[in-house]
Amino acid sequence: MVAYPDVQRRAQKELDTVIGHSRTPTFAEFDHLPYIQAIVKESIRWRTILPYGIPHCASQDDWYDGMFIPKGTICIANLHAMNHDPRVFGSDTAQFNPDRYLDATGTMKATSSDDHYTFGFGRRICVGRHVANNTLFINAAVLLWAANITRAKDDVGPLDVEGFVDSGMVMYVILSLLEGHTIKMNIRQPSYSIWLRDRAEIYGGIADTVTGERTPFAVRQHIENSMLLRIRLQVVH
Repeated sequence: MVAYPDVQRRAQKELDTVIGHSRTPTFAEFDHLPYIQAIVKESIRWRTILPYGIPHCASQDDWYDGMFIPKGTICIANLHAMNHDPRVFGSDTAQFNPDRYLDATGTMKATSSDDHYTFGFGRRICVGRHVANNTLFINAAVLLWAANITRAKDDVGPLDVEGFVDSGMVMYVILSLLEGHTIKMNIRQPSYSIWLRDRAEIYGGIADTVTGERTPFAVRQHIENSMLLRIRLQVVH
């Protein structure tokens, strides 16, 4: 959202139209938020967490594109390449473009259930894909409804949207490119700040994933609890 602010603004317009300002999004609005659905699909396609899928074993001799595959051969699919195939996703596969999943009227295209290959395929497709999709949907909807995600002032240079490294098995953000970078989240819905305070009183805070210590969950609070990114989120009302 920081790298593609136009996407954020369009998503927030959809959320404001469908949800309004008095309550947070719920799963009941899933079918009424096609652009949020498209953002989730495009996020999963654009940067495949596991560039190479689960190994498969050929159950019989086979031929593919002129190549002989003997029975028992272990095959590993290049999911990243499949997710960036211009014949399937268009010539702009390197760009983050949720519109590739929408038709001219702004509704979801009736293609397939996933529209990407990140969860794999066939008999060994990820069994948790529905949980992942629903979790990403509700998190994206609530965050974009509640906050504007921008670069904080005094940052060191522009955000590198290509700041990813592929270890061969897992793709993640390059840490060195993010040192000193702060993402600012300005609360845009007054009711959300009240909700945060209420939840803080119920749960008493959030657990730091690195130290295990509990940090008070307030609206104005610096949170630094990511083991991989160590990005400091500054929530400002």
